Amino acid sequence: MRIGSEGKRWPRRCAVILCGAIFFAALPAARAADPPSETSKYTGPGSCSSTSCHGSVKPRADSRIFQDEYSIWVVKDKHAKAYEALTGPVGERMGRILGLGKSERAAKCLACHALDVPADARAKTFELNEGVTCESCHGPSSAWLGPHTTHGWTHEQSVAAGMYDTRNLIRRAEKCLSCHLGTQERFVDHEMIAAGHPECKYVSTVCMSYGLQAMNSVRKALSIGGPTFIHSLDPCPKGWDYDPIQSHELGELAVTTGIWPLYEVENGVLRLVGKTREIAARRYKRGPVRDYLLRQGRFAHFTDEDIDYFQKKIDEMWEKWLIPGVIPFRTEIENWAP
Repeated sequence: MRIGSEGKRWPRRCAVILCGAIFFAALPAARAADPPSETSKYTGPGSCSSTSCHGSVKPRADSRIFQDEYSIWVVKDKHAKAYEALTGPVGERMGRILGLGKSERAAKCLACHALDVPADARAKTFELNEGVTCESCHGPSSAWLGPHTTHGWTHEQSVAAGMYDTRNLIRRAEKCLSCHLGTQERFVDHEMIAAGHPECKYVSTVCMSYGLQAMNSVRKALSIGGPTFIHSLDPCPKGWDYDPIQSHELGELAVTTGIWPLYEVENGVLRLVGKTREIAARRYKRGPVRDYLLRQGRFAHFTDEDIDYFQKKIDEMWEKWLIPGVIPFRTEIENWAP
């Protein structure tokens, strides 16, 4: 009887154990389905850096997520160096010009060069000096960071928990443009531009009468990367009042008389080019400005006195400026320092 009664109890015990196992197995999925109720905070990019997360050294072929995103960001992406730009010589110089003190402490600089969020939104692992990080685009992660790695967790649940929806192309564009174009809260004003923000990588003057030099300048500007500026002199028959057949010659005269110097500035290094370089090296004699002026109807009212005054100013530019047509400081103050 005892053996028989024990035998009858086993199916019930097995049923209880099986139900318990099913219950506990279902717990992770149940928890994954509910967004965390805590206020999400910024944890920093280190939370994404594990090789099993987004820090893999090579992309995974079996997943839609390559999992090497952090590795690419920290090694190749300039966003990771955005804060460092504030502490370098250019950032320090701009801070002095704008009267900001240390650029890395100025709110108008940190608005785009770092993830400058309120102190109560920062987790203990958050560091301001890590630049423009994962959470700059994806939003604060503490509420969805752990759950989004669990089986069954969806992108929509992450968004509900505070993730910025970068799958939405409109919202993705808005996020990028909030820094790279600007908003009412963050923008590059005229004072910042005048102080060198953004710093031009390449500046050049050209004249289409010297087509090869102009073409090379355009090619260099397109390939150098970063902001560039080309200032071109283009003779205009209607506006300047001359026979169109003289266009090429007038462009040459603008350069050979010294009125339009040709130069380029590449990564902060300036050099004169073409005929302008030959004039500066005294291998080519500058022509009189009269030859350029009197071929144009717009200067028909000039008297000899006017032309002499014009010539005097061009001579002064070439003889007394530190760099003709570029830096209007006199050579005698070249070594002056405030």
